[in-house]
Amino acid sequence: MRSFVETGQYTVNDEEICAFLAVLIMSGYVPLPRRHMYWQQAADCRNSVATNFMTRDRFDEIMCYFHLADNNQLNKEDKFAKLRPCFDNLNRSFLARFCSETRLSIDESMVPYFGHHGCKQFIRGKPIRFGYKIWCLNTMLGYPIQFQAYQGKGSVTRPELGLGGARLCWI
Repeated sequence: MRSFVETGQYTVNDEEICAFLAVLIMSGYVPLPRRHMYWQQAADCRNSVATNFMTRDRFDEIMCYFHLADNNQLNKEDKFAKLRPCFDNLNRSFLARFCSETRLSIDESMVPYFGHHGCKQFIRGKPIRFGYKIWCLNTMLGYPIQFQAYQGKGSVTRPELGLGGARLCWI
């Protein structure tokens, strides 16, 4: 049975959402200067994942209406409020599948980003100089157990735990 999400006149099914997310993930691995280039006829741009899953216009339509949080109920203090439901879901999922281990690591990771956002960081001398800083609790093999996006100096809750520990004290 196929489920549908309906908002007024707009309807999308589970298969379309999965295809939409697949194109988004693929675009992270195969970046192009503009999103519409994945559907162009030129051999150096066209991507069969995008063209086989959905039309460019349908992708744009879903992109226009796709939200992870209710904009009317956003926490003004949280700079990642629009992504918070997704972050919380991922953290619950990571923790549920975590096989207990005694040796863990807390470290920062950078997610490349060149757009405009109040949480974007610049770190001179690093391989990824511009982007979002993410504090991660990982196993020795790199499995993420929990993560938290860095929102700036004011977000430290327990400074006695050190820079990384203070960010992840909610675990």
